[in-house]
Amino acid sequence: KQLEKALTLESKINKFIISINDAEIEYIVRSRFIEFKSWSDIACHMHYSRTTPYQKLKRYIKDGKEDRI
Repeated sequence: KQLEKALTLESKINKFIISINDAEIEYIVRSRFIEFKSWSDIACHMHYSRTTPYQKLKRYIKDGKEDRI
């Protein structure tokens, strides 16, 4: 029963991530919260400074583009 709940939750999370209409933000969210990568690893992969992915996600949320949450 716990496994079933976990799989349902995982499915909902993945649907939310897929619904993000910004490829960079989708990558940041998936990397950070599904793959548990550090901000530094995400920034390195995206060729940004260490804090840029965090700032981009923060701005995305602040601008109200997370209405689907």
